Amino acid sequence: IGHPGKNLPGKAHLLPQALGSLEGIECSHEIVILDDYSADGTRTIIGPLMKKNDHIRYVRRPENLGRHRNFNEALPEVKGKFVAWLDDDDMAKPGNYDRKAKILRENPEIDLVYSLYDGLGPNGGRFPLPRRIEHVDHDYIGGRDEFRDLITGNYIGGPTVMFRRKLWEEYGGYDTDLPQTLSDWDLWLRYTDKADTAFINEPLVAV
Repeated sequence: IGHPGKNLPGKAHLLPQALGSLEGIECSHEIVILDDYSADGTRTIIGPLMKKNDHIRYVRRPENLGRHRNFNEALPEVKGKFVAWLDDDDMAKPGNYDRKAKILRENPEIDLVYSLYDGLGPNGGRFPLPRRIEHVDHDYIGGRDEFRDLITGNYIGGPTVMFRRKLWEEYGGYDTDLPQTLSDWDLWLRYTDKADTAFINEPLVAV
């Protein structure tokens, strides 16, 4: 879970909601909270949450790195073979991580899996978002030239993605020289150029 730094509005009050959406994960997992030197009382809030969930590990940066550097420097903190991230103002739906991890475990040729996502209102209400033309109307495991289709524009929502750690190790993380609006797109283009993908035709995350 990424948490913004001191130059962004404080959202510590949303962390319990984001973390609450991760309860019930059945597969082996860890939850690493990446606090980018925030100044909104996160450390006070996170203590009781860690006592309730022993999967949580809290990492606070000694200085503000910015969102992309914060994620890039997370890899040494991550122990698992599969990686997924969630911003502190997002929520995962039940089964999101278990279903995606199952696809990666059972299909070694697949390196990245993603899904659709809903919008999340300020009061926690969810609402459907328009589908992009690139979104197909069925699940698939492999068989799509995702790189080619992504060239028209980014239709993969970052919080919906789970990928094998080896992609990050071999092809890097965010390009911090790019504007934030292009950085996810660039990352998925680099990964899908080398990786086969899978898609779940359901909104499994709310952003």
